[in-house]
Amino acid sequence: MERILCPIKNTQSDAVVMNYAIALARERNTELVFFHATAIPFSVWKNPLVENPLLIPGGFSWGFANWIEGERTRTRRFIAMNYGAQLNGLRWRAEVEIGKPTREIVDIAYREEARLIVMTRGEKLWPLSLISGVKAEQVSRMAPCPVVTVLPHQIANSWAGRSFSVALR
Repeated sequence: MERILCPIKNTQSDAVVMNYAIALARERNTELVFFHATAIPFSVWKNPLVENPLLIPGGFSWGFANWIEGERTRTRRFIAMNYGAQLNGLRWRAEVEIGKPTREIVDIAYREEARLIVMTRGEKLWPLSLISGVKAEQVSRMAPCPVVTVLPHQIANSWAGRSFSVALR
């Protein structure tokens, strides 16, 4: 089965890339996997005796598990509330992982055998982009599949009604 992976940040700035990914998935009749990578906030780590999974024998504590499940729920709710009508009749799901977004995007692309990644080109200040590069560029270097980069300032429906083809490996 073909899959398109769409990394998101759960913000309104995701509109362009999500609309584009939905249109591609509908045109290709493929499954769409929205993906949100997040870091563990300090509030979850503040009490190491209760909430730090690295210090508790036997795995994750209730506080950590509760937090990650909350992230999954927020992501699914964000997608359903903002794009529910557009997703009708489309196979889609949401995944959430903890870690560095660039690495997690590549990992899930391998794991899900994604045929295409559709992501936004995050804006970085000029000097920082020279040092570490832009996330989309880093992903495209490591990804097992093509990466379509959508600029965040593009109008979400500027391509509406046009036919476009994407060759998938």
